[in-house]
Amino acid sequence: MAVNMQRARDHGLPDYNTIRAAFGLPRLSGFEQLNPFYGVRADVTENIERLREVYNNDVNKCDMWTCSILETTENGPGTLFSEVLFDQFMRIRHADRFWYENWKENK
Repeated sequence: MAVNMQRARDHGLPDYNTIRAAFGLPRLSGFEQLNPFYGVRADVTENIERLREVYNNDVNKCDMWTCSILETTENGPGTLFSEVLFDQFMRIRHADRFWYENWKENK
């Protein structure tokens, strides 16, 4: 995870909330909004509280990778990772001239 965070910083990726806004998602005002199991499951709550300490209770300073991982539940990736994955798969599909829906470009 440290490599992913450093790589994002090296490439100039913005913070978690800025990336959420870029994907049309609402900004979060607090760490407790990261996961629906905050306050319900002890492990989730403990991890988020540790993260809160690392970032001095400022969710706007949080790295995208770190907060996105904490959005994850047993149902799959959280909101931001889901949006990122959807965007990437759509770009791949639309760029594939052999995709069956892109038949007009197969001339």
